[in-house]
Amino acid sequence: MRFYLLIRSLIRPLLKAWCGLHLAGEASIPGEGPLVVVANHRSYLDAFLLAAAFPRPISFLTTAEAFRPLWQRLFLKALGCIKLRRYRPDPIAIRKVLRTLEAGGVVGVFPEGERSWDGAPSPVLPGVARMLILAGKPVIAVNLSGSYRIWPRWGWGPRRAPVSLEVSEPMIPRIERDVELWLTNTLATHPSPPLLRNYSAADVGRLLWRCPSCGSPNAVRGRRAGVVFCLKCSRSGQLYSGSHLSWDGSSARPLRTWARVVALGVEERHSFEPPGPHPERRWPFLRLSDGVGDEPLTARGKGEAVLTPKALVLRAHRWRAYVPAETIRSVTVEGSHKLQVATTRRIYELRYRRGSPRGPRAHIEAWLNTRGTIYRRA
Repeated sequence: MRFYLLIRSLIRPLLKAWCGLHLAGEASIPGEGPLVVVANHRSYLDAFLLAAAFPRPISFLTTAEAFRPLWQRLFLKALGCIKLRRYRPDPIAIRKVLRTLEAGGVVGVFPEGERSWDGAPSPVLPGVARMLILAGKPVIAVNLSGSYRIWPRWGWGPRRAPVSLEVSEPMIPRIERDVELWLTNTLATHPSPPLLRNYSAADVGRLLWRCPSCGSPNAVRGRRAGVVFCLKCSRSGQLYSGSHLSWDGSSARPLRTWARVVALGVEERHSFEPPGPHPERRWPFLRLSDGVGDEPLTARGKGEAVLTPKALVLRAHRWRAYVPAETIRSVTVEGSHKLQVATTRRIYELRYRRGSPRGPRAHIEAWLNTRGTIYRRA
C-alpha cells in the first residue's frame, strides 16, 4: 500500500492541474470500514482519476489480460489490484475481494466491464449485482463526468478537459434486480461529447470506422479545420462545435449517432435477420494470437477472420480455428486496435493494422443475436 500512496502523491497534483478533478459529495464517503466503489468507464485514465480524487486507497478489480506483460503485472500487484478473469467465473478473485473487504479495505469495480467506444452508456455486466450482494458491504457509486473527453479509446493520446466526480449515498445491496436498476440509473448517464477541436480530424475516422456514404472501412481521413473526407468516394464532411458532424451536405448530427449508424449498413442488418442466406464476411488482420485463461498468448501470424452461416473461422498460416456460435462467451474490444473473441475454453485475439475493430465486432454480435446465442458483453 505504500507504493499506492507514493503513486497517488505523484499523480494527484498532475491530474488536478491537468483536468481540475473536482470531487462532489465527499462527505458521503465513510472514513473507515469496508467499502465497494463502483464507477462508470469511459476513458483509459478512469482508474487513475478515481484513485487521485478518492481519499482512501482502492484495490481495483483488473482484467487478467492487463497482467500479461511482466512489468505491468509487477506494477499492478504493487498497487494492490485484484486480477479477474472475465470469460468465466473466477472464485479466486471473489475470495480476494471478500478478504480485502473483511480487512476493512476498499474495492473498486467498473460494472460496465470495458470502456465505451462512442461514449454512450454500456450495459452492466451480469454477475456484478450478485457479487455485491455476496459481499454484503456498503456500496457507493462514483459518476465520472468528462473523462471521455480526455482519452476515448479511439484517441491516440490524452487531451486536456475538465473532469468532475460525483459520489452517491452509500447503499447496502440486498435484492439483485434492485441493485442492477440502481447501478444502471446511477452510472448510465450521458457523458460530455469529446472536444474534437483538440483532436486531429483523422481521429474521427477511427471513431466512425467506415464511410457514411459508400460504407468503405478504414477510408475516412481528416484535414485541418475539421474537414473529414473519404478516400474511396471522395465525399466529405465538416465538424461543428467539436462534437457534431455534417456529412455530404446533411444536417449536423452527434458523432455518437454517426458511429452507430455506420456500424452496420441497412443491407447488412437485413441480411442477419432470419430467414435468408447469410453470406460470408471476411476481415483481414495483422496478427492472430490465441491462448488459455491469463497465460501468454501464442502468435499465429497474419490471416483473416471469416464469418460463415455456421461458425466464425479464424485462419492464419498453416493454422485454423473453427468457432461455433454456441461456444462464444464474449466479444470484446481491447485497447483501440484489438478484438478478443473468448470461447468456453480459449481466447482469440485479432490485432488490426489501423482503423478500428468496431465493424467486425458489430457483425459478430449481430450474427450471435440472430441465433439467440447467450453471450455477455465483457
